[in-house]
Amino acid sequence: MASYTSKGPKAIVSDSSEQLRSAPNLDIEMGERVTGSTYQPKYQPVGHQQTSGSKHLRQYFKPWHEIREPGKRYVTSERFLHQDALGRRESAPPTDCYLSPSHGKLRELVVQASSSIIAAGPPTTWARTPPRKAASWSARLSDMPYDPKKSGGERILGYMGACLGLLFVLFVPINDPKTRYGGGYAPFAYTYGGFPKSAKNVFEDQDKEAPLQIDRVRADNEQFTNARNALNKRIGRSMEPQRLCIRKPPGERSPDQPEFKLWDVSAWKEANPAKPIPPYLFVSFTNEQFNEIEASSAMDYLQFMAEYAALDAKVDAFWCSSSCIAKQEGLRGRERYPDQEDVHRINDYIRGAVGVAIVLADVQNLKGEAAIEDSPLSFNQRLKVWGRRAWTFNEILLARNKDIYIYTAGIHAIPGLPKKEQKAPDIRNKGTFYQEWEDAPLARQLTDHFEGTLILNRLELMTVAYQCLRNRRVRSWDKAFNLPGDRAYALAGLLQERPQVDVTDSSFQAFARLSLANDNDRLLERLICVLPRETAWEFQPQQYGSVEDVREYGEPWSALDDVWNANLWDIEPRCQISGVGRGDTVIIDGARAASIRWKGFKSVATAKGFSWKRFFAKSALLYSSYSILLGIILLALSSTTSSLPTEDYDFGYPSSNSPRSLPYSGSNPFVAAGGVFLATGLLIWLLSPMLVHRIHKGKSYGQQAWLFGVEGYMNLQTIEQHVWGTWKNRLRWSPYGSSLSSHKAEKFGSADLCVGLDAMEDEQIAAKIQKAEANGQKFFTLVDTGTNTVYQFLAQRPPVALLICGQEGGMQRAVGVSYDWTEKVLYRETVLRMPTTVLGRMGRIPRCQIGFARPHNGTWATMN
Repeated sequence: MASYTSKGPKAIVSDSSEQLRSAPNLDIEMGERVTGSTYQPKYQPVGHQQTSGSKHLRQYFKPWHEIREPGKRYVTSERFLHQDALGRRESAPPTDCYLSPSHGKLRELVVQASSSIIAAGPPTTWARTPPRKAASWSARLSDMPYDPKKSGGERILGYMGACLGLLFVLFVPINDPKTRYGGGYAPFAYTYGGFPKSAKNVFEDQDKEAPLQIDRVRADNEQFTNARNALNKRIGRSMEPQRLCIRKPPGERSPDQPEFKLWDVSAWKEANPAKPIPPYLFVSFTNEQFNEIEASSAMDYLQFMAEYAALDAKVDAFWCSSSCIAKQEGLRGRERYPDQEDVHRINDYIRGAVGVAIVLADVQNLKGEAAIEDSPLSFNQRLKVWGRRAWTFNEILLARNKDIYIYTAGIHAIPGLPKKEQKAPDIRNKGTFYQEWEDAPLARQLTDHFEGTLILNRLELMTVAYQCLRNRRVRSWDKAFNLPGDRAYALAGLLQERPQVDVTDSSFQAFARLSLANDNDRLLERLICVLPRETAWEFQPQQYGSVEDVREYGEPWSALDDVWNANLWDIEPRCQISGVGRGDTVIIDGARAASIRWKGFKSVATAKGFSWKRFFAKSALLYSSYSILLGIILLALSSTTSSLPTEDYDFGYPSSNSPRSLPYSGSNPFVAAGGVFLATGLLIWLLSPMLVHRIHKGKSYGQQAWLFGVEGYMNLQTIEQHVWGTWKNRLRWSPYGSSLSSHKAEKFGSADLCVGLDAMEDEQIAAKIQKAEANGQKFFTLVDTGTNTVYQFLAQRPPVALLICGQEGGMQRAVGVSYDWTEKVLYRETVLRMPTTVLGRMGRIPRCQIGFARPHNGTWATMN
């Protein structure tokens, strides 16, 4: 366990940013590591209690401002640069931060947490602090006798304590807090100024070369198409294969040699200029049954069966990927590597073939570790093994022939057996293949679409097709042939526009580029708003066998099953994707956003109409404080006056002619006045808890919109008392705003009202929370004073902002995001459903870079 002595960075000191601005010729990208040779700012690590310099006033009162330092830190000595929306540059080690809505600078993330979390919570990368009450002392004191949880005696004592406490605070007028941000939510001061990896508009790419001037080649349609595809980084459709196995002329055949010869189509055209390319059969197989590397005899058998199938179909050519895929040299240091563009034109070759034939091997091992075994599997088992590969799914969907001929090794096409004695192949209608697959309902929809019996719209086609491919393997038997985006490239064959293959793409980047290239009703924008039913920690490698198989079957971002059971087409986007970012991120524009305040509650400004009761209550309270003070002063003066000695007064006349001086007698006016002021002041003082309660009780026509976050659980009464100081049933649980929300019907007259329930009161939801917390997730409470709604949700990290990215079912999809300031990326932590009224109180933000899951980049150590 590593030790940790420094307090860690909170705010980046201004002198470091000044040095950045004054440093000559400083060309450093945001998020780039800063080394000593590149830049050496004067950096002073400051935490919540600075090691030098002046302290904030509240830091002198540590019992009221206790902060627990993060239990985890990045084990690194590197610092990173950050540039805010105003162009100010700062340097700091990596730590959890947020953007201050007041001035837009980085601040270390401090999260208020419940007492149980503070006492025994797991170590985190953010600091924690106990919740502090933000309401005024007058509001807090006046609520003491009105707490319904207290008994009658406790309320009487509370009333007496409230009177005593209010005596010292009534000298200040009771006014509502000032309105901030125009009454709206706190803004999210974020901006993105980088380049996307792949922009929606190619003129925004980082490539400095001028785009192709395709206007010059408009006269030649083919040349224009090629130029446009090059500009947009698309793969054009292929009218014919690059290679084919073509049957030899009768004079060149021999019994001991294969009847087919592998040709480059261009070379065959030159050798036979007067002949068209012969019709060909597409031969489908899977590498799980025919292993190209470890079983060369199996591949020879595959070649023989492919020739047999072509002759049986009465065609003079066939295409089989084992021999007809073009090869590249030198890629990734390998001598033979499939040409990726040729691989992803296979769908064009299927469309151009007269039909598709399937070749199955008689295998014992479903994973393909042995090519051909003596113990045969059933026909359906062999067919299921063949159907587990993503590419075979396309081969059935795009086949021209309705009846698919299936040849099995050892049963059909037996070498040396005369044609008449060969057993006829199995025949299966292409519309019934889905019955053999585990995802039959989804596969049936896609099959019906390509059969023309039930047409899917663009979004449904993209969604259903990717879900089907997500359930299938795309892994080649040789792992060096694998690309992370193979599943997306397989999907591209079913669509009109196909982006160029990029070997550096992740699976998400390949899918995102494919989505942007096609008109699919803004699928990516909708995908951002989906909260997967299975969270990242529920994707366990054990269910697939290995970590590679987890990637094989899909990552958490590809989960399309929404917690609220909504389809993608149910979600209407409120933002637009402008490009694919570095890593598994996208660049979005036009979203509305609001910052979440985690470090503590804030007093809420309230708009109220004029009320005579409230006016007289305020006036009486202000009068009572000064009345009591004035009464005490007058009584003090009266006692001083009454103690003066009795003596003669000549009233300025000469003593001989003046009347006789009389002693001072009668009532003292100061006593009467002081008694009146003191009595009325004390009377009002005794009524002060009720008067203050009346002031805070009036009708409200609106209030300041805040988003307060708490790690852990807080009930509604505690939240109200922390924010307003009184409990007036202002807040309610969200009935359907989060994955933990639930509701019930409450009878109100003849109507049924929808009432949200506390998640901790439901045993099933409480068990779900415990399971999630055991797997690294945290339980959070979010208070929205704009709609007086409280949300409870689970997330890996506290989201620092909410982004409104879509709407569904009359509710807005608010994406809670954390901020990785070292890369300037927002990562989706949760999704909430909020009322539409929040839109008018949230401002739009510029382009932002958002990812679906925050990677675990960096080494963590638990602090002592």
